[in-house]
Amino acid sequence: MRHKGHLMIALLAVAAVSLVFSAPLFAKEKVLTWKMAGVWAPGDCAYPPETCAREITTKSGGKLKVNVYPGGQLFGSQELFGALQKGLIQMCEIPLGYWGGAVPIYKMGEIPFLIRDNAEYRKFLDAGLYRLWEEAGEKAGFKLLGVTGWNDLQCYSRTPVRTLADVQGKKWRVYTPPMAEAVRALGASPVSMGAPEVYQAMQRGVVDACFGGVTWGYSFKWHEVGPNVVKMDFAMPPTCVFANKKAFDALPEDLQKIVIKAGENYANWDIIEAFTKKKYDQFKEDGCDIYILPENERNKWMKKCKPIWEKVAGDIGPEGKEALEIYYKLFPERR
Repeated sequence: MRHKGHLMIALLAVAAVSLVFSAPLFAKEKVLTWKMAGVWAPGDCAYPPETCAREITTKSGGKLKVNVYPGGQLFGSQELFGALQKGLIQMCEIPLGYWGGAVPIYKMGEIPFLIRDNAEYRKFLDAGLYRLWEEAGEKAGFKLLGVTGWNDLQCYSRTPVRTLADVQGKKWRVYTPPMAEAVRALGASPVSMGAPEVYQAMQRGVVDACFGGVTWGYSFKWHEVGPNVVKMDFAMPPTCVFANKKAFDALPEDLQKIVIKAGENYANWDIIEAFTKKKYDQFKEDGCDIYILPENERNKWMKKCKPIWEKVAGDIGPEGKEALEIYYKLFPERR
């Protein structure tokens, strides 16, 4: 009996040791799950955030899984700010103008006729605008990961627009105060309304024209009711991807590096250019009249709106004035 007892004890000891050494083989590594919300419906505009989320999930080996909720599935455009601050979501992709009321420096990207194209925009970001946006995000509890521009806002009009004379007395849809001021300066009457309302409003003649990026406008089918598409590069509304700062700071260093790299890759300017070209080609196939506003004519429009630059920068405060000085150093001929 004594020998059997010793044998049982020995077997139990071996089993215990075996469990200790084999436990890591069966232990399941903890998986973090983040929610990434946005406003774009599935389509070209949803490509960058979806790709960003996929890169984080893949490069982390599934240790950080990012689920994407596009098209306002979780929160509306204005609600996303509070949701990200409170950690109800861990990531967010948003056209920055929506948050200009909460973070004034974010209005800088939508000043009428300030930015001509993506090349100028990237210079402006690299010269200091990105830093100002990054610092403002930190104060709000955000980690700015990447910025991209969907090319400038263009005009969709029910009637041809060639000169300022074609704008006079018309009703143009707007969605920000600076845009409304610009439309007045050009001689039209601003009508504020949400993007989903525009199609019917243009169809019924409630408004004569509206602004939108070409991928954005195509997804809303504005070219069907405003077939005169005028490339005037009205403004450059940036779209950014953010993370909740506390959630980001809580990540181990290896995952932080993956998230940062995915944010850098999110700003895929070549993809944006390709999407834009594709939409212009589709406009032509659909029978739209594509007109590029000549540079000398655009300069007339810009001069009408130029007083708004100083006003918006002044309303923003010191950061706005600093941003405008950065801009003038890049483009001194526009001062």
